[in-house]
Amino acid sequence: MHEEFKKELKVDVGKWKCCRVRQAALKGVEEKMVQHYANLRKFAGEILRSNSENTVKIMTSRLQEGDPPRFQRIYICYAGLKKAWKECRPVLGLDGCFLKTVTGGQLLSVVGRDGNHCILPVAIAVVENENYESWKWFLQLLIDDLDLGEGTGKTLISDQQKGLDKAIRELMPYVEHRFCTRHLCANLKKVYPSNLVTNCFWTASTSTHPQAFKKAMKELERVSKGAAEKMNELDPGVWSKAFFKTHSSCDSSLNNMSECFNNWIMKARYMPLIDMLIEIHDMIMTRMHQKRDELINLDCVIVPRIKKQLDLAIKNSAGLKVLWDGRDKYLVKGCGTSCEVSLTAWTCSCRLWDLTGVPCPHAVTAIQEARKNPIDFVAEWFCKDTYIKTYSNYLDVIRGEEFWEEVSGETVLPPLIVKKLRGRPKKMRRRVGWEGSKGGA
Repeated sequence: MHEEFKKELKVDVGKWKCCRVRQAALKGVEEKMVQHYANLRKFAGEILRSNSENTVKIMTSRLQEGDPPRFQRIYICYAGLKKAWKECRPVLGLDGCFLKTVTGGQLLSVVGRDGNHCILPVAIAVVENENYESWKWFLQLLIDDLDLGEGTGKTLISDQQKGLDKAIRELMPYVEHRFCTRHLCANLKKVYPSNLVTNCFWTASTSTHPQAFKKAMKELERVSKGAAEKMNELDPGVWSKAFFKTHSSCDSSLNNMSECFNNWIMKARYMPLIDMLIEIHDMIMTRMHQKRDELINLDCVIVPRIKKQLDLAIKNSAGLKVLWDGRDKYLVKGCGTSCEVSLTAWTCSCRLWDLTGVPCPHAVTAIQEARKNPIDFVAEWFCKDTYIKTYSNYLDVIRGEEFWEEVSGETVLPPLIVKKLRGRPKKMRRRVGWEGSKGGA
């Protein structure tokens, strides 16, 4: 502060006076925070009043036995979002981001994907730190709300957050857990910066069947034996499409849905706790009916992004040759490959149809040979009717503070104010060289 006064205002203020001013300012902030957090239980009561099927959990801690409770964590999952996710693919992205207030903390989120490949926020939590204990607490509540059980038939996508992988393995031993390949590539590039290594990594990651993956890994080993050994330490099922399960109709290996959500709520992350939670609620509440209204009058069978994806597959199917076995299987030849397509099992040897739920060029060729419509072979998740069902669920209105009712329980104190780090706070995720600029170079 002393140096900032000299630099910005050209005034020489004594260091002790700066300390007294800072202490007075912090005292004012602390007094406001005490009043703010004293309303936390009433805010939770208002969430439950608006809909008894909402879930809100508050966790407090005490510095010493006999001390008043201080805020530690809060978890919120709205009934409308629980029901909306049931209409979406069984895939969830998990991530955490820092809050920008004097009390610090991190916001954990779980985000689903609607039929049009857009974000569907499902649940959020504010915790003291991102670690095994906080992730386990968050996941236990999430499992109960979404009826995830031990993870059978579900897919989770995340970065390699501290403690998250351990918590997932402990609570959901049968879930498919994918690691975000953007982060894996960034970590690999720190040790092996060659573009050849990066290209081989992405070839292996995006390979859709084991034979293509093995070929890509051989090339990676030729380019850099160390990089190949490092990637072989990981189960290929967490980072390569060739080994992804097909139940989710989602071939993504990126956690971009969670990162999109973190950026979407950036303004809210600068607000005090209750104000932030209300802002996020209102944003989601508005988004739900806006998404429904965007599509409800659109004349279509499948949602726009999937229609565009299918149209591209139809275009790329031109020139492919097809042979029928006389029953339900076809052999599709072209571009140096010969793929087996089954119209009864909805599968193709390339596995792209299996992974995405949208016919690949090979499948399109076989479908057209059978004189059928490719749209009829798109997974139900991507139909307009399913999309409308998703966004026909609503969030109930939360009234203003003056209407909140008194509830039982000890008054919650704010967490201790964290020490601010030096320098200008970062607002955007740091991009590595291969990602290009924000605009998408």
